[in-house]
Amino acid sequence: MINIKGSVVVKKHSAFGILFALLVTGCGQDSSIVDDGVPVDTAPTSEMAIVTFCAACHPMPNPTSFAKDRWHHEVRQGIDLYRKSQRTDLVIPDFAATLAWFERFAPEQLTFQPLPETPPGDSQQASPFQRVAVPLMGTGDVKPGLSAVSHAAVLTTDPVGFAVADMRTGQLWRAASATEGLQLESIGHVANPAHIEPVDLDGDGQQEFLVADLGGFFPMRDKRGSLWWFQPQGDGNWQRVALRMGMMRVADVRPADFDADGDLDLVVAEFGMHFQGGIHLLTNVGVKDGVPQFEQRVLDDRAGGIHVPVIDLNRDGHLDFVALISQHHEAIVAFINQGDATFRTETIYQAGDPSYGSSGIELVDLDSDGDTDVLLSNGDTFDDAIPKPIHTIQWLENQGTYPYLHHHIGQLPGAYRAVAGDVDLDGDLDVAAVALLVDASLPDHPSGTFDGVVYFEQQDGGDFVRHRLQPDLCDSATCSLIDWDGDGDLDLVTFPFGASLQPSDSITLFRNDR
Repeated sequence: MINIKGSVVVKKHSAFGILFALLVTGCGQDSSIVDDGVPVDTAPTSEMAIVTFCAACHPMPNPTSFAKDRWHHEVRQGIDLYRKSQRTDLVIPDFAATLAWFERFAPEQLTFQPLPETPPGDSQQASPFQRVAVPLMGTGDVKPGLSAVSHAAVLTTDPVGFAVADMRTGQLWRAASATEGLQLESIGHVANPAHIEPVDLDGDGQQEFLVADLGGFFPMRDKRGSLWWFQPQGDGNWQRVALRMGMMRVADVRPADFDADGDLDLVVAEFGMHFQGGIHLLTNVGVKDGVPQFEQRVLDDRAGGIHVPVIDLNRDGHLDFVALISQHHEAIVAFINQGDATFRTETIYQAGDPSYGSSGIELVDLDSDGDTDVLLSNGDTFDDAIPKPIHTIQWLENQGTYPYLHHHIGQLPGAYRAVAGDVDLDGDLDVAAVALLVDASLPDHPSGTFDGVVYFEQQDGGDFVRHRLQPDLCDSATCSLIDWDGDGDLDLVTFPFGASLQPSDSITLFRNDR
């Protein structure tokens, strides 16, 4: 996954292997297999046995999430994962019966909502954006595949300031607008950065960066993930310091003083793979040789952590955080700080299918009622390269109880990042979103055209009108709403990931001309 203050993490079965590993689990057993010495002809075939097995570890897979011809692969994959988990408490149902059960309810092919026509230019519903290519300067011969972007305007007098990370080359840059384009200045490099976060970790008043490093472009079981701290040296160079190494694909890191002792602790999403990973708290316990030291504690042992944004969710004066946990868990969990860096958990949202493809969250008061809601995108296709009708942009409304109230904003196959801002200056928040689809055969997909960039304009009553900004090209993992040209309104910037294996040497500015 990727995002402004976001991350790209390729998943387990991805052709690129890093964005966010969401492994769909089905169930079943081949008729030629014998488990634990039990002949397969004794395997149960009932619907109850199938549902009991398939829903034991995650929500029951929805047969309509895949076309009929895909289910043989999904059922086989499910049983293989169960064996690899080394669990022995479940009874594996008959493969043929399980496959037949899913195929009975599955469609012949997935169908998508018809895309609306783009409104005419003189319509009140017309998009206010004008598309402009902005060259990237300072990268040399490198054409970036940008995986993560964070605002860092404090680094420059220019109101347009970013810190950007390139998943492909591992390069990290500071970025500021220039007359000819976007000027990039090197910070350094790591293996495969999924997130870059501005921070002043040592309290010296200087802007530094934390970097979550997956450790490898492709999915792996090796512990190559790392957590890095970059310090400015005053001569234009940066020092790279390892805070943690030997982790499983680190996807996100956020600093906060969770224990209220005056220093910064870290919450880390270890995306991992299959059965390894989790959400970790790194408590700051002091400084040694100029480097903060941390004690590590596992808060949640589920793999698949993507984002862990920090906020005082219940407004009690203690910093909490919200975790998006993907893979087959597909959950959004609030970690409520009890005041001493211990947390109780509440489920904000639980998706109803393990193939949901969660890709990112943004914490924002979308209905302007004074509390914090969640803007959710789900559209990760790095497991199976299959765009799905369930890929959407969603608003989870905070009504003071858990789970939050779910609202559908719009369908977006490959949805990877959504951000909110008052684009039309009418006092409410609108939503911009990008899609990332990596399958080269998508132009020939039976559904036809997919949108790569969309803008949802909020109307009175909380409804949203869709504007199609970029059909066909679905090649961004992150985006940002920022006043690029300083004229008082929000412009949309999208960043290329290069999923088509043709990374771009420019970003795209959708300039708000309203």
